[in-house]
Amino acid sequence: MARILYLPDDQTVLMLESVDSAEEIEQRVMRGEWSPPPPYDLAASEAEVEGCSLRALVLGQLVVVMPQRLLAQGNLGRAERRRVSPRQREVLQFLAEGLTTKEIAAVMGLSPRTVMMHIHGVKTRFGTLTREQAVMRAASLGICHNSHPAEPDSSPAREGKE
Repeated sequence: MARILYLPDDQTVLMLESVDSAEEIEQRVMRGEWSPPPPYDLAASEAEVEGCSLRALVLGQLVVVMPQRLLAQGNLGRAERRRVSPRQREVLQFLAEGLTTKEIAAVMGLSPRTVMMHIHGVKTRFGTLTREQAVMRAASLGICHNSHPAEPDSSPAREGKE
């Protein structure tokens, strides 16, 4: 079972659950075979007519789905990519791999508060509201890449992301 975080626009967040695995959902989205439930399916079909497809990113058992046009809005150039510090890049990569703030702090040898500061800095720089949006934006810029955990069910219970 996976959760789907669907972001149809910059103001709407929809949390869905599916019996399919996160990877199966991601593949269906990328092939254009997934659509959100009504009434959000209308917005998705209108976007497809305009040539704007949906994109997906897997974060553990969470799949973040959003229209490509949202990734393109405020798309950052090469100069903006350089403004992301090496530590922020590292934190973004760990977020893309589905690690929590506490897990990132342990791996990097930092306090959770410092990791939260890096996450906040990235969200501010990218103009995003959630860590998922920040990871999607970073992935679209080539700053980080999606890495599927080898065994998502064996990870410890995740408490408080921030």
